[in-house]
Amino acid sequence: MHSGAPYRPVAREPRATGIAFAAALLLCGAIGLATVSLRQEWQVRQSETALEAQTTAMMRHDRMPAPRFDPIPPNLPPRAQVHRALYEGRAAQFARSPGDRARMLNDAVSTIGRATAARPRWGEAWTVATFIYALHDGPRAARTQSALARSYAGTPFLRYSAQWRVGFALATEDLLSGETRARVIDEGIWIARIEPRSRKAIFDMFRPTPAYERFLLRWRAMRLRDADIAYRRE
Repeated sequence: MHSGAPYRPVAREPRATGIAFAAALLLCGAIGLATVSLRQEWQVRQSETALEAQTTAMMRHDRMPAPRFDPIPPNLPPRAQVHRALYEGRAAQFARSPGDRARMLNDAVSTIGRATAARPRWGEAWTVATFIYALHDGPRAARTQSALARSYAGTPFLRYSAQWRVGFALATEDLLSGETRARVIDEGIWIARIEPRSRKAIFDMFRPTPAYERFLLRWRAMRLRDADIAYRRE
């Protein structure tokens, strides 16, 4: 949409009035879009704040309050839906009764389903879906494994969720396709290289699994390539 005053012909005042009216309508539409955008950003930020507070409580081993969300509005942004689903999924692990756990997981499943439907190639959303489906259906369930594969297809590398995703994938490695197995190894090597503090944890995850030998071969090849590049630069 172009901004600025519309051209006003001198000899055709009715036409000018029509253009001005159209411009006013467009301006109203722009204001409406801006209001919607601001509201959606506020919804995303609100969900982020709730998730951050929950993370802090989990790290401190504080008592987890039961989530009390209003019904999902029809225009809730996918990012906020993912945050909300993750919040409910994590809270379900600390539910005070089986009924509370089932209710929270059902809500989380419904919410993450809306997010992945809105953005079907968003790997982060499918990673959260993997976590929620694992709690609801079980780690080896078909829906869980499908979500895991789609998370890797959509986003092969996740800096802040890589350790969890690699560990989860390795725990059910026998169910993975060859393509997903290769992506798990690639992500493990990637995070171990860019996050030295994660290196030991990643190696420990792979060591007891059948993927360890392939992981070591890929790791050695990558390190040799790094050394070769460093040598050439000298």
